[in-house]
Amino acid sequence: MMYSFHKSDLQPGAPRVLPAPLIPAALFLGAGLPLDPEISDFLTQHGVDTNIAINRWYFEVWYRGEETEQAASASYVWDGDRVVCEAISVEPAFASLNMEAYLDQIGHGIWGQSI
Repeated sequence: MMYSFHKSDLQPGAPRVLPAPLIPAALFLGAGLPLDPEISDFLTQHGVDTNIAINRWYFEVWYRGEETEQAASASYVWDGDRVVCEAISVEPAFASLNMEAYLDQIGHGIWGQSI
């Protein structure tokens, strides 16, 4: 199941939404669940060993313009006492929006840790 969320849900005073028509979504991937092939490919392409069972949050930002396309994606895990970004990717057309910082803030915030 995917959940829509906003940056302000995780940090007071932050902007309420991404610029339209960008839509963020999050998916919790439990350690015992098989990964969707697309997510597994994304993680593998970024050097993540998907055979290691670990809980992770996977984030996507979708551009819902004339055609729907994925603008960015990232995966965050809890490792001991800190949040670790396993993988992050932003499409070149959306690089100027500072999407990495947005995803990093959400990735840390959803695990209850500030950057």
